[in-house]
Amino acid sequence: MRAATYLGQALAGFQGLGDRLTALFTIGHLAAVAADQGRSESAIRLAGAAVTGHAELVQHRGDQLRIWMDENVIPLARRQLEKAAFDRAWQDGQELAFEGAVAEALALANLMSSGQPPAPADRLELPGGLTAREVEVLRLVTAGLTNAQVADRLYLSRRTVDAHLRRIYDKLDLSSRTEIVRFAHDHHLL
Repeated sequence: MRAATYLGQALAGFQGLGDRLTALFTIGHLAAVAADQGRSESAIRLAGAAVTGHAELVQHRGDQLRIWMDENVIPLARRQLEKAAFDRAWQDGQELAFEGAVAEALALANLMSSGQPPAPADRLELPGGLTAREVEVLRLVTAGLTNAQVADRLYLSRRTVDAHLRRIYDKLDLSSRTEIVRFAHDHHLL
């Protein structure tokens, strides 16, 4: 699907430029495409992440993204999901940090671009069996941040970041940061 391809490319570009606000709107548009394609759980996770990130960024200067989501994404996804699944997906999305939301949105854009139909449970599989939080850690490590800097950025303890990195190394059967960077590049997680 071309829309997913173009939105994924745009998101990668805005993220690379450090334009978080436009990146969040792009994530919102990917959520709309996902909802339209029957990927409701992924759509709501991304919508929750985009709305929460936007609210943190603009701090009471308007909530245009939430209004747009309420009109374009949420009604369709509500019709496709049971209330408990909708609420869980929304909550999960709200807990995603920006880097995790970008990683998940890019993975979803790649999946939709491939034309692969939604999985029955609409669970987005991240590369290597990584969780969204592990992808957040991986992206920050590949950006050159130290474990302490990653901990500060994600509001985690240093021990928690160390544990995430150990799980990443174990899941991917890697042993160095250089190998992590290569994996992230090869799987479009940068």
